[in-house]
Amino acid sequence: MKLTEDIKKRIDNYFDNISAQELYETAISKYGFKENIDIDLDNQSFSKVGQNVYSSNLDNRIDLDKMDHNTTPLAA
Repeated sequence: MKLTEDIKKRIDNYFDNISAQELYETAISKYGFKENIDIDLDNQSFSKVGQNVYSSNLDNRIDLDKMDHNTTPLAA
């Protein structure tokens, strides 16, 4: 599924303006994630996760104007 620029900006804006605590609470209360409180986090060090972007060098687009629409492959 390809996102429009408007939807991408709205998603980016949402995550830019939500705190980790708010995201955590939303995941548990709204989406049913389970909280595991049995993990020992004392004296543990954590590093901040960086942003990774995947960009393919291949052009995987399908020109639908040139295809026989009776044999168009279906997406999974």
